[in-house]
Amino acid sequence: MVRPSEVHVYTRMMHPEAEKPNRRDPPILSGPELVAYNAQAVQHWFDQYELFSPAINLFFTVTGQRDMFTNVRFLLAIQALEVFHRRTSGETVMPTADFPAFAEMMTKAIPASTTSRMKDKLKGTYKFLNEPSLGQRLKSIVAGLAQSFGAAPPAFGKAYLRKLVDTRNYYTHFSEELEDKTLDGAGMYWASRRIVLLLTLLFLQRLGLSGSDLAPLLERHREFSKLWAREGDPF
Repeated sequence: MVRPSEVHVYTRMMHPEAEKPNRRDPPILSGPELVAYNAQAVQHWFDQYELFSPAINLFFTVTGQRDMFTNVRFLLAIQALEVFHRRTSGETVMPTADFPAFAEMMTKAIPASTTSRMKDKLKGTYKFLNEPSLGQRLKSIVAGLAQSFGAAPPAFGKAYLRKLVDTRNYYTHFSEELEDKTLDGAGMYWASRRIVLLLTLLFLQRLGLSGSDLAPLLERHREFSKLWAREGDPF
């Protein structure tokens, strides 16, 4: 009477090269190069540090901690990207000035027979209703990079972005209907690295580098260039 169950075992939590002692990940550019591109880059960093410090802290947790479950690293990476977009873009689903009246109408439309618990939940939801969803944020980020680079990043197609959203939602809520739509262990590993790539480019843009500045830097970085060029395992 033993009921079989599916078990996921991740025997490799990071890329094999990351386990080598005294290994240092090569930066996309050096400090002197950064200043050569923009003499005010370091000042821009300090000027904006408070703005995107929550994303920075998550970013360095993802890149600095070696021993971490694959799905936890992925969740932290996605959170860092979402926080960065929220703090720097100011995007809303509808014009901010129009939203209070819309939210009030939605609140008044709640049926009188609705339970108090449901009313409280709906009112709490309406407060954040004007913020873009994760999927909308990802599309906005990719669209911005496509405009800067002159072409959309091949690895971040519509289906792949949907996969990122479904995987985040599954490992946040563990909804059974999403279980078959998620990335596997290797997929989450490379997704985390792709998000590190996106954040690296976004941080550098905030320091004053343009798409034309970043394109050759991206091309010369062995891992980032492959992560940018296609989905799945870049190697």
